[in-house]
Amino acid sequence: MPPHGTVRALRPVDAIPTPAGRVQRHNDDLRRRYWRRLVGPLATPHGLPPLPLSGHCERHALGAVVLADARIGACRFVRDQARAGAGMLADRLLVLLAVRGALSASVAGQPLELRQGDIAFVDLSHPFEAEAADGHYLALLLPRDAVHDAPGGALALRESHLPCRMLARHLEQLVASMPCADAVEAEALARSATSVVQLCLDFAPTVQRKGAQSLRARILEFIDANLHEPELGPELIARTFHISRTWLYRIFSGAGGVRRCIRDKRLDAAFRDLCEQPQRRIIDIAWHRGFASERYFQRAFAERFGLNPRDVRDRSRRGLPVAPPDPD
Repeated sequence: MPPHGTVRALRPVDAIPTPAGRVQRHNDDLRRRYWRRLVGPLATPHGLPPLPLSGHCERHALGAVVLADARIGACRFVRDQARAGAGMLADRLLVLLAVRGALSASVAGQPLELRQGDIAFVDLSHPFEAEAADGHYLALLLPRDAVHDAPGGALALRESHLPCRMLARHLEQLVASMPCADAVEAEALARSATSVVQLCLDFAPTVQRKGAQSLRARILEFIDANLHEPELGPELIARTFHISRTWLYRIFSGAGGVRRCIRDKRLDAAFRDLCEQPQRRIIDIAWHRGFASERYFQRAFAERFGLNPRDVRDRSRRGLPVAPPDPD
């Protein structure tokens, strides 16, 4: 009994939870907890007032690539330094398409604004804070080293850019393919998704290639060390350095292309061989430096140096000076 003189407030009848209402709230709570558990490795979600925290996420594993289809209420996400530094996704690149909605974020102090139809690339080795509007988002998580020169922080591609639209259509088709894909098809879909991401980054108008010069230097070292390999070419280099052939051609566009660079380096090495080992046969030197045809070798040699390989070898045999090839 309440103390004398006090009145106990009674709940309205319609506020008393019914069994069906309790079941519904219980199911909603389970869905929210499941959604938080799915999102948890990426970031901690928090509801934004006056809207409650809510969301639904379907996740599909394609080997090392993960595809997620999420519909969420207005949320704030926080990825702290602990997750970024040693979490299970610290070596991943997040590709996020805003199918419907918008997102505002700060990634390692770098601002990021995402509007409907835009795509964001986020390096998950960095902490971030983000606020997402109620909407529909598609996310692709892939190993960062599977994509060459991934943005070091965050990058947004706008819906008006062709690469963004191309990748958006690919992600939508990828989600539509999931219910029917078997294990073999899923692996092929993962490879295709990675290739499309790389292609879009290669042609993205706003991407800043900070590591291009250091990469070019490493590729040149690789070429110098493998001039004797007949397989040395764009395919081998792209595969070795995990880059697309499009980006490889961009790196060497100023040198007339990567094939031209390899050929000229082989010719320079052959010139040195003729000077230092004049007793060797010309055909042996040509083969050793990766030329399959002596006739092609002699023609390319004369074009580059204005001299016949035999003339260089003969002058070296007689101890006469021979001008070295001009550096590029």
